[in-house]
Amino acid sequence: MAAFLLAKRVRDMKFGKSEANPSANKDDVNSVTIGDITISQFGDEGVWLDDVEGEGGSFREADLADHIKAFFNANF
Repeated sequence: MAAFLLAKRVRDMKFGKSEANPSANKDDVNSVTIGDITISQFGDEGVWLDDVEGEGGSFREADLADHIKAFFNANF
């Protein structure tokens, strides 16, 4: 069941421009949306994450990369 849900989420991946990132004009910042979360570049070493309800914030890109790697390692 978890594999099915993960596969469904991947189909929900969309590439576009950020509409909520406060660091730049929305036409200037590329983004990827996976499910309900949009990720875009934020400054030189950061990422901006926001959800469909408008909650969001900036995080260190290295920290997000560490979490993705941990998820990957735990599942493969």
